[in-house]
Amino acid sequence: MWRVEKPELDSRQYRALCLSNELRVLLISDTESEKAAAALNVSVGYFSDPPSLAGLAHLLEHLLFLGSEKYPDESEYHLYLSQHGGTCNAFTAEENTCFHFDVADQWLSGALDRFAQFFISPLLKKDVYEREVRAVDSEHSKNILIDARRFFQVFKCVAAEPQHPLAKFGTGNHETLYEKPRESQLDVIECLKEFHTNFYSANLMTLCVMSKQSLDCLEQLVVPLFSLVPNRFISAPYISYQDSKVFKDEGFGSIYKLVPIQDRRTLQITWPFPELFSKYEKKPEHYLSHLLGHESKGSLYYLLKERGWVNNLSCGPEMMLKTFSTFGLTMELTEAGLENVENILRCTYEYLDCIRSSNFPSYVFEECKTLAELRFQFRERSEPIHEVVKDALNMQYFPLGKVLSGPYLMHSFDAEMIHSLLQNMVPFKMWVMIASKTFQDCVDEREPWYGTQYGKFPLSGKLLSELFVVKKEQEHLYLPLPNPFIPRDFSLKCHKCASNSHLDKIQVPKKILQDDIWTVHHQLDDRFQRPKVHLYFFLRSAYFHFSSRQALFSKLYCLFLEDILNEDGYYAQLAGIHYQLDTANEGLILYIGGYSDRISNFVLRVFEEMAQFRWKHEHWHIKKDLLKRQLENTLKREPFHLALSELKCLIIESQLHVDDLLDSIDSVTENEMDSFHSKMFEQLHIEALMYGNILQEEALELSRQISSILPVKQGLKEHAWPLKRVVQIPKLYPKHTAATLLDDNLTDRCVHFIQNARLEDEANGATLVYFQADQQLLSLHVVLELLEQILSKHCFDELRTTQQLGYVVATKSVVINEVTGLFIVVQSSSYSTHYVENRIQSFLEQFYENILKPMSEEELADYVHALRSEKLEPAKRLSQQAAWFWSEISFHSYLYTRYYDEAACLDQISKKDLLDCFYRYFQSGEQRRLTIHLRGNKSVKEDDCDTVNYRSVFTNAAQFKRSQFVYPTTISRDEKV
Repeated sequence: MWRVEKPELDSRQYRALCLSNELRVLLISDTESEKAAAALNVSVGYFSDPPSLAGLAHLLEHLLFLGSEKYPDESEYHLYLSQHGGTCNAFTAEENTCFHFDVADQWLSGALDRFAQFFISPLLKKDVYEREVRAVDSEHSKNILIDARRFFQVFKCVAAEPQHPLAKFGTGNHETLYEKPRESQLDVIECLKEFHTNFYSANLMTLCVMSKQSLDCLEQLVVPLFSLVPNRFISAPYISYQDSKVFKDEGFGSIYKLVPIQDRRTLQITWPFPELFSKYEKKPEHYLSHLLGHESKGSLYYLLKERGWVNNLSCGPEMMLKTFSTFGLTMELTEAGLENVENILRCTYEYLDCIRSSNFPSYVFEECKTLAELRFQFRERSEPIHEVVKDALNMQYFPLGKVLSGPYLMHSFDAEMIHSLLQNMVPFKMWVMIASKTFQDCVDEREPWYGTQYGKFPLSGKLLSELFVVKKEQEHLYLPLPNPFIPRDFSLKCHKCASNSHLDKIQVPKKILQDDIWTVHHQLDDRFQRPKVHLYFFLRSAYFHFSSRQALFSKLYCLFLEDILNEDGYYAQLAGIHYQLDTANEGLILYIGGYSDRISNFVLRVFEEMAQFRWKHEHWHIKKDLLKRQLENTLKREPFHLALSELKCLIIESQLHVDDLLDSIDSVTENEMDSFHSKMFEQLHIEALMYGNILQEEALELSRQISSILPVKQGLKEHAWPLKRVVQIPKLYPKHTAATLLDDNLTDRCVHFIQNARLEDEANGATLVYFQADQQLLSLHVVLELLEQILSKHCFDELRTTQQLGYVVATKSVVINEVTGLFIVVQSSSYSTHYVENRIQSFLEQFYENILKPMSEEELADYVHALRSEKLEPAKRLSQQAAWFWSEISFHSYLYTRYYDEAACLDQISKKDLLDCFYRYFQSGEQRRLTIHLRGNKSVKEDDCDTVNYRSVFTNAAQFKRSQFVYPTTISRDEKV
């Protein structure tokens, strides 16, 4: 048993132990959590795939969910978790495969028993294998147009030695896991069993379990179950390739030009590094990333941005594995930057020389060490499922006693170690990859798995020589100054700590200021005991979002302001103060959160720049180009994401479509930008939440100081605030009975919104079926959430696992500006959107007859209890509680006890309520249904007759909204506290 180093303020209890079969375990007791969670990480991934079976480790991950000797029903695990408020998932990486779940705490024992069978006695049946190969293929199809995956596979193709596992294709597809093995008469089932036997050994596994139960109870639960996992005393898989050469010599010294899917311009410089985990106490790579990625004056980023060459820069370790690492520097280029890549390389090596010649001043390390200590000591609690996944992974790389602190803390400074890493950051050991749409006609190679077009272009000997002996411009490049925002005062302003056992007495924000310009809500935290504060400001202006042009100017305003605040904002971010400025339909939302000691100075600095707005006119075209590409790229996301965006645009009356913004962006001018800023503060109302380690008088004083900065001419009265109204979907058959519905096809009667994918190579289509219920009542929303919980796993098991319609199958209850509803979305590359819609309709009919109607009161009680536990789960972080409060304020509902009130409603729900709700909103003629078809361009051909019988088809969101009624706004703007 090991003592686990933890933050002083962390009230969770930890116990690390090693079972008799060498399986390492971390137990976490959290008395405040209603959810339990577990994750098991196996130290094997796709690096261990056989050469002839790319994706085998990933396929095995899929199959382990689907039946064991003790629980042979392949839906048992999913349905057990669903019935008890749980979720589950898994992922396969290079050297790890991780399985994880969460569940209502009292059902942890049964979930762990089912979970443990994955690793003790899985069935691995042939018919399941044949179905799940299609699921793996669908997953690859979903990922195939994601640029990050495409670029990484190109990097592996050009950089890795063919015999090294880095060169492998990790996901797998139908070709690698079914077609080729069948041609060669390879028994994949036997290969799966052999892989499980060879690598799923207890000595390669780490397990993390979190619950509200005591550590002793958890140990009594976990040890008997997981001691049954066989220990085959397997050597760690990485040993088989630790002495292999990783990278090809011919891969260095060239520029690789790639053609992206989205309209992006990026430059990525990558250097090979040794294995870094053994250096975790010194973290030399963090010292380098702190300097090379800094954004203050004197930094590489500052110089390149001033020259108009880059919009963003990030750097740090890209791959950290057990035998090697890579370190990368990635920049988002402007048009001018794309033309000056060689100059950017010169600047990069000049700054590296600046670091080398600095003799590595210790104040930089001390600052990194201090900031790391702050992040560790004041880290906020993560959700149970996220905590166990992270800890189970870290147990593979850090000593058990350091599993929490190892990823954070820096103990000692080692200049020689930093110098050693810098020796790898030289021109003849780098890969340079540039992505741009402009390379379409000048590249002649294609990566085989994702089809990415790329070309190899050698760097000239002259340039390489110049990079070795860089021209010094020390007046432009120097190390950052000490950070002025590092907090020193961590005292708490509330000395009594509220107990989480009295949730009915939760302290909620109080309105402390109300006038024409300000509404301020405040609450001094008495529960989390953190020296932090979270501030939200909703700036409602009479001059926002009445047209696409004003929407564009608000977005450009945010981009320029981010630029203006970049230096102070970066220092503040490093010191734990974060800010975000977003556009909303009625104005701007500003969030600033962090340590209370230094936050006021930064808040005032932000508002000063918002008022003065000293933007650089010479960067107008750079920012406009950036915004245009961002907008265009939103239309190139995965179809199911686009379907969700289309739903919001169709349902929210004031929501502008991206196409509307793109139609206007070329014509907006600099003069209009200045005019926009001059008018945005003429009529303004600011609604604010100040929550955390801040006194009421401090909140009022901060409001007063902000008022003195902003040039507000007059307040914006409540009656002038923009309305957030929702379009009312028409009923199918307002006057028809259930009997007459049987004679017609419901899918033909509902409203259809149909579009084709914007990407020419998009093979996937998305089908989203949205059922609109009614304006928000707590009881109705709770019934729909309960239906979602019951529906989701049955929908997943039927449409994805059994029918294999596609990899993405999701069910979600939603509230869109006061109106409740529920949607089902499926993304498929194998079936038409018309076919998928009919499958969804058929599933819903069978669900009602075969699942919902026969459901016993005991089964329903389990679902109700699980959802109730979820509602009563208290916020785990100060930031989470602040976000909950802000959600109520920003939507004018002010129902701070919503989750507890909804939990109370659950106790009143009967099976009849559930059946009535499902019949009325999903089956009767009065249902309001909207179906969105986003058709892939390379998917199964849509039948020409698909739309012939649809009674109501739209292809334009604005046209649809103009033809419909809207719900009246019902929520009063008077605070309900």
